[in-house]
Amino acid sequence: LLGLLLVFGYLFTWGRDIAWDIQGSLPKHVVAHRDRTYFKRGFFILVYTMVLLIVPILLVAASNLLGGFGLPLTVASLGLLGLVASFAGIGSMRIAIYERLSPGFQFGVVWRMIRRDFGGLLRIFSMAFLGGLVLLLLTGALLVIALLITLIVTVTSVGGSISTFLGGIEGSLWES
Repeated sequence: LLGLLLVFGYLFTWGRDIAWDIQGSLPKHVVAHRDRTYFKRGFFILVYTMVLLIVPILLVAASNLLGGFGLPLTVASLGLLGLVASFAGIGSMRIAIYERLSPGFQFGVVWRMIRRDFGGLLRIFSMAFLGGLVLLLLTGALLVIALLITLIVTVTSVGGSISTFLGGIEGSLWES
């Protein structure tokens, strides 16, 4: 938990400095920061995000309880999660800038910020989506490589060859 608070605080401090057009680099020693504001900012952002996620989590739980009849509720909860993600990102940045919890809960101000620069918000979401897609592809490639290595090691360790093993699989598929 402390690591999460530290990372949130560190990253949002970086965003805060960018918003204020401070061109300096971040401190090299994160934990040795003199006034521990990283932990305070990280704690505020974690509390804010948890409060915002209460309603979407309850909707997801309700849709799971309803089973097949909960599909409209699931779609609504996914839409609400997207909206909450927008508010959480902007509100968290406001919390980091003003160093208090209350600016994040000023939903009218957050909504005005979204309407004022909706294109910027879409650019942020596109970059996040593309970054997630790249991570997904890299993770998938690493998983396939790990599975192939495991397959080769397993087959060769029991005294067989890969071609015999794969031929056995292919033969059993055609026989059934």
